Formats: sequence, structure tokens, C-alpha cells
Amino acid sequence: MIPDAAKIKRATGLKFLKEKGVVAFAQEFVKSAFAEETFKKNPTAVQIIREIVLKNSPLAIGGAMLALACRTDTTKSLQQIKVPTLILVGEQDQITPPASAYAMKSLIPHAELHVIAHAAHLSNLENPEEFNKYLCEFLKRIT
Repeated sequence: MIPDAAKIKRATGLKFLKEKGVVAFAQEFVKSAFAEETFKKNPTAVQIIREIVLKNSPLAIGGAMLALACRTDTTKSLQQIKVPTLILVGEQDQITPPASAYAMKSLIPHAELHVIAHAAHLSNLENPEEFNKYLCEFLKRIT
């Protein structure tokens, strides 16, 4: 089941979007999506994502947030996964925290989990070397 806290967070985000607009929403989104050190070490990645958010209309952003809030819980189906599974999560991810990744790993038979250092929700942009290392190693093993 999607926790009520997650649904409340989406509702709060929708209210913020409506009251403050897309520019303020984009700024808050990047704050939650990136590790603090990324703003200093890789400001280009932050700017790219900010610009992507800014290219969307309030209606599109709001629709995405509603869709996320209304998702069906499919946690029980994780046990049925029969293919090699790699889970990568940023150590500072606030959106989908490492605890959620560990919970998924515990349910997916033989899943592999790696926590990406110096990264939050967009670990592939924040620490591409470590992210790609784990991804390439995984793909080499399964192909």
C-alpha cells in the first residue's frame, strides 16, 4: 500500500505548485532530488533537470503528481519477479530512500542492491561513475 504520508506529500506539492507556480516548484524539486553536494560539484546536472521541469505546464506537473499519488500498491507482486534484478539507490535519496530499496530487495528473489555514494534520487547524474560501474557489471553477468 502506498503510505498516506506519500499521498499527503503529493497533495502538499500540488498546493505548492498552485500557489507558487512552476519556477518555485522546480527549485523545490531539485532540492529534494539532488544531494546537497551535487549543487557544488555538478551544477550542470541540477540546471538540466530544473530546465526540464520548467518546460512542463502546471497541468502536466499536477497530473503527474496525481498519478503518483493514486498508484496501486504492487508490492506483493515483487515476490513473483523471476529475472535478474538490480536495484540502485542514492545514499541520500529522500524521494525513494534506501530503506525502500532494501525492502524491495528483501521481496525480490536474488535481487542485487547497491547504494550509490554522494547521490540522492538522480544517482545516475550525481555519481555516474559508480552508477555505471554497477550497471555495467550487472549487465555483463546477465548477458
